[in-house]
Amino acid sequence: MLETPSPLPIFFLNYFRPHLLFAVVSLPLFFLSSQPRFCKSAGFRHMSVLSSNSTFWRFCDGDVCNIDWRLTLINGRETHALTIVNIVNVAWSSLLLIGGVGLLVYRIGFKGHRLWEQQDNGHVRPKPIEAMLAFLMMFTVLRIVDSLVLLTDAGSDNIIFRSFMYEIPWQFGFAGFSVYLIGIATTLAQSHQAISTGWLPSARQVDILAIFLICSPFVTNNICSIGAGIYAQNHNFYAADAFTRALYAFWSLYCFVLTIAVLYSGTRLVNIMGRHIRKFSTSNNSGNTRLAAIKNGRSKIVIIMLAIAACVMCFALLLLMYGIFRNAIMTHLGASILIGTIWNFLGPSAITFVEIAIATNPRLPTFGLKNSSYNRSRSDNKSPPGPAFAPDWGSGISTNTYDQQTFNGAYSTSEHPSQKSEDYNIKRYPSPTSGVALNIIQYHKDNFVRSEEHMIGNIPRRADSQSSHIELID
Repeated sequence: MLETPSPLPIFFLNYFRPHLLFAVVSLPLFFLSSQPRFCKSAGFRHMSVLSSNSTFWRFCDGDVCNIDWRLTLINGRETHALTIVNIVNVAWSSLLLIGGVGLLVYRIGFKGHRLWEQQDNGHVRPKPIEAMLAFLMMFTVLRIVDSLVLLTDAGSDNIIFRSFMYEIPWQFGFAGFSVYLIGIATTLAQSHQAISTGWLPSARQVDILAIFLICSPFVTNNICSIGAGIYAQNHNFYAADAFTRALYAFWSLYCFVLTIAVLYSGTRLVNIMGRHIRKFSTSNNSGNTRLAAIKNGRSKIVIIMLAIAACVMCFALLLLMYGIFRNAIMTHLGASILIGTIWNFLGPSAITFVEIAIATNPRLPTFGLKNSSYNRSRSDNKSPPGPAFAPDWGSGISTNTYDQQTFNGAYSTSEHPSQKSEDYNIKRYPSPTSGVALNIIQYHKDNFVRSEEHMIGNIPRRADSQSSHIELID
């Protein structure tokens, strides 16, 4: 029995209630922790940012100084360790940049993919893989530049530039992960209720989520980072400290939302794929190489999903700790080096897993094709298949092939009991015909839209989605 669809506010209330409660409890700590009494009672060493020999980015106790490694690497106890961290970051990020640009060139220049697509309703949607790679490469370039700025101490007298330069790369990285989430959410929105139980997001809800996750950090976080830099430049260190705490409060909120959304949407999508695979496995199709490829493709979704979730969740926890206990962390050598190291390597670690998953991902074939060689063709308005496939090209998808029969059996509308699906509560729809129009390998059922451009095992779609299908793991 299908669950009653839930509106977006109820969805957020159900799945984000623990984090909303957590935010209500933790946000006051951002401001309490700036008070000396709070840190002293909590057992942390506190050093006022207004002390005569300290600045916003350097806390000094006599001749011994601790630095804010986000803004400077000069003359601090952490200088040596964080210098090595930034050198490693430059080298690691450079390798990732070469690999990522190579993947983009291959996918766009040779495979004919695009960074975005315009749908029939006029909306422009980013392609998940290509757009994610593009954003992550922007993140990588900016992180290399920021590390070089810190290593060479360029613009040391301009804290506004340093504060902005450190924060802007992370916003591109966050946008890259958000784009992939939007791809998952869009796929869920296009999935037919026949193969999914529970609430599925609408296209409008996906658009709202996309605007919130991609645009909001660029607005709120840049305001906070620039504001912190301006006040620090003008020696109003308490105001700069308040802007910094607000910055990481926003970051924590965005990261928690993205993590939960990725895990929820990704898990729903993987479960739908699992049901689809089990249905075809029970049709004496378990040994089919295409089925194996779909299983492998599902594992790639899991890898990318877990890499994003782990990176963003760790980032959120670090930001929450740093926002609450910034002064205490800065004045504790071990904690400062540990957090600085993890913070700097989170991005490259996640991108490494993402690039490996994309580079090793097999092409996922479409059900309903009698020859897997079709999978070497794309539906980007290219020429029809060669003579070997001319008969099927002219008449549409042959209903006599084994895979087509398997698909029809899985989603049959026949009254015969043996042909009914017991797993998906399928409603009755007209059966496909052999005259279905074919654009490379696109298959239309009366209320299903299917295409190779879906890279998730070609799960049936609702007919109200006539756009080019979004790729997730191809």
